[in-house]
Amino acid sequence: MSGTSAQFRVSESIRDSSIISYWDDVLQEWYYFQRNIYLHDAQNREAETASNSWNRARQQWELKSYTTYTFSTNTTLCISQNYNPSTQQYINNYQILNSYNAQSQLIDSYYFSWSQAEMRWDTLNGYSYSYDGSGNRIEEVSRHRNQNGIWSFTGRKILTYDTQNRQTGSLEELWSGSGWTPFIKTDHSYDAQGLQGTETAYQWDATLATWLPAYIYQEMYLQNGETKEFIYSSWNSETEEWEADSRGDYAYDEEDNLIEYTQFNHLDNAWVGAYKNTYYYSKLNTTSRAYGHEESNIAFPNPALDWITITNADNRGYQLWNTFGQLLRIENAGSKTIRLDGLPCGSYVLLYTNQRGRRSLLHFIKQ
Repeated sequence: MSGTSAQFRVSESIRDSSIISYWDDVLQEWYYFQRNIYLHDAQNREAETASNSWNRARQQWELKSYTTYTFSTNTTLCISQNYNPSTQQYINNYQILNSYNAQSQLIDSYYFSWSQAEMRWDTLNGYSYSYDGSGNRIEEVSRHRNQNGIWSFTGRKILTYDTQNRQTGSLEELWSGSGWTPFIKTDHSYDAQGLQGTETAYQWDATLATWLPAYIYQEMYLQNGETKEFIYSSWNSETEEWEADSRGDYAYDEEDNLIEYTQFNHLDNAWVGAYKNTYYYSKLNTTSRAYGHEESNIAFPNPALDWITITNADNRGYQLWNTFGQLLRIENAGSKTIRLDGLPCGSYVLLYTNQRGRRSLLHFIKQ
């Protein structure tokens, strides 16, 4: 699991809220799913997020969760709480502590889950990041801390760049207990303007001892360099062809603020609406600025018993692997909450699509 930079460009405006909607195949219409309201500190950094769930039966917004961000010179602390309607109180859920170096680069990230029984935070997962002399992130290492307080590796990602500091590829590996085993690698290509056009991924087949095509991710851009559209295609090993899987469309206002992202699934040779996020802004009497915080792919509970929830999954399909590179399960839907019945105790890897349409890799422990 690795952090993903979440930068939002703001031109004399700041993001106030967003509404997530899903497509209803039966009613053929969009319906509300979640609303996020953002509050900012004096430096216009996102300091609080209040989330509401849409109750379709009652046609009203209901309290869901509350997240705060605390900033210091070298750290950012994120604490998320879930709302309990029976007690009408917020209960601690998870906590993320990010540490930065003098160049404001993320170097360590720790994930804590809340133990309601013991009323304390338990450290579960840690992530470390390394950079080259040009400031490019070249390695990401993930670890897990068990109940006995012992840390062990779970995954590693190595990134490569060209002389123009553009990422040319990546290699993701899993920890087998005695060494690193290959899992996924990517190759990146760019257009004449230097913008990334294609990301092609390959999955390691341990039986054949070779890399097999997995997916291809293509981005199209506007003249100002903003992403206009992406198309994600997966490899069909039977026909040996790329098959369109999903598409994402981006819309901006006159100040280049992202105002809507819409994702479609490719079904029966047609694009069908799946997920939509609409963003709202307020004006500021300031010049253009950038703000953001590091976002991580969060799974809870982790370690898990019978189920696990992925906070940023788009609720489409997923692949479940063990750390020996064996594919255990393929599902075409339901990556938001996943049942773990029948799985033996151990470490596992989920390959899924996040809400921005990108493939994400996440490690978790089954108790």
